[in-house]
Amino acid sequence: MKPSARPSKTIVLPFATQESYDTMLNDKTAFRQLLWHFFEQNPELFPLDFQGGFHFCGMITSKKTGLIQQKIRLKSDGTTYQIRPSFMMPYMVAKTDDVEKALYLRQWGVPFSGLTYCFGRNDMFWYRAFVSLGRNSIVGTTLKTRQALPEHIAVDEKHGKYFKKKVYIATTVSNHCLLGAAMCTGAGEKELTRGYREFTDELAEVAPDFTPTTVNCDGWKATSNAMNALFPGIMVILCFFHSWLSIRNRCRKAKELMSSIGKKVWHVYEADTMAIFSQRLRRLREWAESELQGGTVLDKVLKLCGKRDSFKQAYYYPKAHRTSNAVDRLMDFQDRQLHSMRGCKGLEETTRLYLRASCLLWNFHPYQKVPEDGKSRSAFESCNGFQYHENWLHNLLCAASLKGKRPLHKIR
Repeated sequence: MKPSARPSKTIVLPFATQESYDTMLNDKTAFRQLLWHFFEQNPELFPLDFQGGFHFCGMITSKKTGLIQQKIRLKSDGTTYQIRPSFMMPYMVAKTDDVEKALYLRQWGVPFSGLTYCFGRNDMFWYRAFVSLGRNSIVGTTLKTRQALPEHIAVDEKHGKYFKKKVYIATTVSNHCLLGAAMCTGAGEKELTRGYREFTDELAEVAPDFTPTTVNCDGWKATSNAMNALFPGIMVILCFFHSWLSIRNRCRKAKELMSSIGKKVWHVYEADTMAIFSQRLRRLREWAESELQGGTVLDKVLKLCGKRDSFKQAYYYPKAHRTSNAVDRLMDFQDRQLHSMRGCKGLEETTRLYLRASCLLWNFHPYQKVPEDGKSRSAFESCNGFQYHENWLHNLLCAASLKGKRPLHKIR
């Protein structure tokens, strides 16, 4: 199912506290000044025409929480927007601080029943609160600067189950961030093209003139064809690691032989230049033909050597992914998310939102403490170089202003 084409009319901003927010609502001059201050600091959170000025045009009071939201109308085209503080979750389901610790535990796959046991409410509340995050654009919410755009990406398909039927989750990764995860019912070119198009469409929304330079694939022909169809002219980099895996899987019982071949194969990979790489690959072929007495292992080694031209392409792009490790590591995180749900279940649309919410959870959850200041870092901050709020969920909600669909041109 395709995401809704309805534009978002909600601007999310990091107000310090609810008390300061309530005070601002009663002082229009101060509220206007604060909006312009936020705009100067983070224009990507506002509509493109915001700089042309705006009028206050009333307020909305939530029946659930009583929170008052200010409405503004742009002078340029008369479009109205509402301002939501980051301390309130979408649809006014709860205050952000009341749910962020529970949703934080989802990174380890803690089931929703476990969240209910520890934090109260009920299983469906936590499920809906988590899944609602997936309504935002993954690419637009995660990438907030032109410098963060994914010049080099890595893609692969995560195998899973959907009501006991095998499915493939088309996963896109760049800059340690998950930028796409779409469920495909098959692993053919047509299905994968449809799955990866979700990433390309979101990328086109925020950067219409941008195309990745390289993509790392594991050698599955349908994946390469899908990438070429979606990004004509993109350079497909073959994963060296998967070629080694095909050799290793044929000599698992012969530990000494596997160790010997492994050292020689990775010695080839570690070549600093294309010339040295080609030379080492020739030496590997000569050694294999003289030392290996035929059989499947020899065939696999010779097959690796025969892919020289494909492997050499990576030397033209020093920052490109030469192996699929970047996407494989993040698929471990997907494993935890899927295992906690016993595979993909529910309606197709809610499953889609669940996979997308998991991507944003990975991108924004804090994974590192910096000794100098004691603050947490996330993949979002590592990619963009800043954060909107010290709390990870506040940070995510601010980044999802306008559902993350604001184009990146003319900013940062």
